[in-house]
Amino acid sequence: MKKLTKLKFLPFLLLFIGLLDLHATHIRGGQILYEKISALTFQLTFVGYRDQDGVLFGQGVFDFGDGTIFGDDEDEVIPWSNTNISDLGNGIERWEFTLVHTYPSSGVYVPSYTEDFRTADVRNMSNSLEAPFYVEAMVLLDPLISNSSPQNYESPDVLTTSNTRFISNLMMFDEEGDSLSYSLVVPKNSLESVVEDYRLPSDLSFYNNWMGDENPEFSINPITGNLEWDTPNVPGLYSIVVKSNEWRKINGSYIQVGSTTIDYLVEVLEIPPAFSLTVPDPTCQSVNTNYNDQITIANDQNLGLSVTIFTENDAFRFDGLTSKEWNESSRVFIDSEINIDVELLAEDAQSSFNSIYVRVTGKPDFVPESITTTAGLAVGIGCSEDDLIVLGMEEENESISLAVSSDGVQINSDQNRSSLLLIHDLNGKELHKSEQMLTQGDNVVKFTFELYQVYFILLDYKKGSITEKVLLTK
Repeated sequence: MKKLTKLKFLPFLLLFIGLLDLHATHIRGGQILYEKISALTFQLTFVGYRDQDGVLFGQGVFDFGDGTIFGDDEDEVIPWSNTNISDLGNGIERWEFTLVHTYPSSGVYVPSYTEDFRTADVRNMSNSLEAPFYVEAMVLLDPLISNSSPQNYESPDVLTTSNTRFISNLMMFDEEGDSLSYSLVVPKNSLESVVEDYRLPSDLSFYNNWMGDENPEFSINPITGNLEWDTPNVPGLYSIVVKSNEWRKINGSYIQVGSTTIDYLVEVLEIPPAFSLTVPDPTCQSVNTNYNDQITIANDQNLGLSVTIFTENDAFRFDGLTSKEWNESSRVFIDSEINIDVELLAEDAQSSFNSIYVRVTGKPDFVPESITTTAGLAVGIGCSEDDLIVLGMEEENESISLAVSSDGVQINSDQNRSSLLLIHDLNGKELHKSEQMLTQGDNVVKFTFELYQVYFILLDYKKGSITEKVLLTK
């Protein structure tokens, strides 16, 4: 393990291009999980998804975000283990490895993992096989905050059918009770750059004779994490990257304590519609009120559908059963429409923010293995609608942005707003901390940046945050 040096890859570019044909495609996605072990020590895990027909995961590079990297030295071998490989079906495997790292001090760090090659023929980016796979997280290391990343109940949905509404959810939960918010971001091939020619799957170039009055919808609900695509049209592989931010209420204000990106592929199959899932909208209500609503599943082919339900709150009932009792019953539905009552009695309600995930699994006759679709419900007890809005806000790069020069930080805001600006050096040392009342338009915060030094900038404001790693050159 050694300190990061600026490597020059250009002499090897032609060699790598020549070798592309010798390497089968394989990387379908991944994410970074982190767990705080002690004041400055974290356990960091990369979870990756690969095509079983392609090459195995190999020698990537794990950057801890503090100038230390693992994997670029011949003595440092990425610790893949057969015990950490699982078959997910549909020709996809889940791999993972774990590294332990002690950071030099408190601060904001961006650990990342990079490896060649992505899966080939991804429709919504150019030259996907030649694009390095890159995924990152953001870790706020503070002696007063103990935080680990959220986990996923299950792996992402990877198949859907054309000409039907697609809904999916990464089913994330946080054991520490942090609230999560979600947004769509562009896939990267390094810390500083995004992949070539990325387009949302709803781009009209991926449709045959689209006749709708409006363009197709492709969006994610920032509160529930429900990804909706109405509707996929052209078969093939599509790249999706979701960013999840963690929020914790400290001294009455929500503070971002971490984030992670999940990069994965969804394949659209040209078969008749199979089934679809509809869940209630996010809601907030008082502690003294019963909660009642309904989950609906349309079973277009009258398949035998398996339904599983996940939640951390055992007080919720689903047709009278807890989620554990429901999943143990192994119920299979064949009706054309399936309705599941969701209930929380006022006598069992306590102030909390609850995520409930529903996963439907079925096997149409036209595919070799099952298809899954997942959706989430967000139920806040003892909160207000304003709380839901705050929890659901993400980075708003369209409305607030920052740039740096040798003499300061320039922040452009679409409105007057309060904010907090933090600047750390490469080792996590705090160099600047100030509360800024931003005005609409350009705002300048004076700070002297040294050339060829790496800085971390965190701009935190009421509705989101922006984290940047910058290196100034002439």
